[in-house]
Amino acid sequence: MKRALQCDFNDLQQLHFSELHSNAYGSQISSTGHEISLYCQASSLRVFKTIHPVATTEQEVNQVAGAHVSVIRISRDVRSVYSSMQGLKDDSYDFARMTPAMLCNIQQKWVAESATASNFMRIKFEDLVTQHPAQVPRLLVFANWIGSQQLDRFLSSHMASTSCAGDASAFGTCRTPEQTQAVLVKWQNQLSYAQQSAFHAGTCPAAVNAFGYHRYR
Repeated sequence: MKRALQCDFNDLQQLHFSELHSNAYGSQISSTGHEISLYCQASSLRVFKTIHPVATTEQEVNQVAGAHVSVIRISRDVRSVYSSMQGLKDDSYDFARMTPAMLCNIQQKWVAESATASNFMRIKFEDLVTQHPAQVPRLLVFANWIGSQQLDRFLSSHMASTSCAGDASAFGTCRTPEQTQAVLVKWQNQLSYAQQSAFHAGTCPAAVNAFGYHRYR
């Protein structure tokens, strides 16, 4: 995250950079980390999304980029996060190594260090996908952005949508209200009794309750 805030992608091997932003798109040298770094540096507005399990703290952000960086933390029930991590693996991190205790400690650390930070905002994932008409304006105000008809159309056709015009499969980008609710409780069927019980020990009860989630199934 520190390197992202510094627009330092020089050793990144990224093959999915958009044709719109790549002068060498389609060639073997396209989408190099250096090219992405230059594009990032030239941008007046930079938005980064990270799903890495290590939370970024206020101190880490301010050390790199100063208080003008705004951080929106979309928090989710740690049991859902843990369930999603099972079986995931990339070249640099085996997500299956993450234990409930490790995940809960990360959650508690973020809560403690970011509770009073003015440039940090927290929003519950569950609220965002089920109550986006009320939650998205909060995000826009925090980020000093304005809404648009294009944004409204996108939200209404993706989040708990009554009309998924495109792909509504498990790997699509649109979710019906029924699919949305199923995703929110998916962890209950995917985690074993022993895995769920692990969230009743140590810092996990506090981590589960921190954002208003119920401790038990």
